[in-house]
Amino acid sequence: MKIQEVIFYEDMEDQQGVFECTCQLTDMTDDTATADFILRRDNRTWAIIRGWQNARLEIDEPLWKVSMSPLHNRLSEEIAPGIFLFRNAYQRVVSWDFIMKRYFNQAEKASLRAMLPNKRKERIISRVAVKDAIRALLKQEKQEAYYPIEFEIRNDESGQPFPEGAMTQDIHISIAHKDKEAVGIARSGRPAGIDIELIAEKTDGFIGLAFHPEELALLPAADHTAWIIRCWVAKEAYGKYIGKGLQGNPKKYKIDSISGEKLRIGDITVQTIKHNNYIIGWTL
Repeated sequence: MKIQEVIFYEDMEDQQGVFECTCQLTDMTDDTATADFILRRDNRTWAIIRGWQNARLEIDEPLWKVSMSPLHNRLSEEIAPGIFLFRNAYQRVVSWDFIMKRYFNQAEKASLRAMLPNKRKERIISRVAVKDAIRALLKQEKQEAYYPIEFEIRNDESGQPFPEGAMTQDIHISIAHKDKEAVGIARSGRPAGIDIELIAEKTDGFIGLAFHPEELALLPAADHTAWIIRCWVAKEAYGKYIGKGLQGNPKKYKIDSISGEKLRIGDITVQTIKHNNYIIGWTL
């Protein structure tokens, strides 16, 4: 953020050789860390830096690993094979700037900065999740690691997200977010759909508008609320899979069967899981 002063004891332009750097922390607050540095070479003091101040990050293990090696680490958690979740866990602006610098190129960052703060965070967490899903898929299929800034996530005319980059050809993606959670999925050569929803009671009116009586008859007796959410998530994921969404008519996509945590709509199976207080579902 700033430096108070730099005192050179040797020629500033003579920078060859190996330097020894000693750092002494002089002050720390919730937001900043301040230190003095001594730079030595060949047992001689080359320079002293006073009042070097940095902004403090909210460092957790994923953020630390990405800061050390963004090529080989991810911010998202792989909660199921190929399914990545990223949570809005950071409060400081500097932390989000840190993430933006490592995950988004200049065009993406310009687009993000034009958004309102809440919309910006929704966009960031969903894009981080799906970029990590793409990177994991590329690593699995091509045995190559990619930086998240090497490709973009764009939206087509209908609003569907798609990856843009030479390495992402024929990769299909889907994104969903709810509150502070976002999930992403990537598939090669075939569409994908994913959704996430909080487990919460739904009104009888909502249930009547969303489901046919024969769909409700398929539900297990236990955990009725969670199963209503599973069915809703399955329809949302299916709508994204076919690229049309629910179109204001969730009854249009009818759940034909339920087997364990898998729900079937037409010839498409949707896998669902309970993760914390959410239901997440994706097309297989």
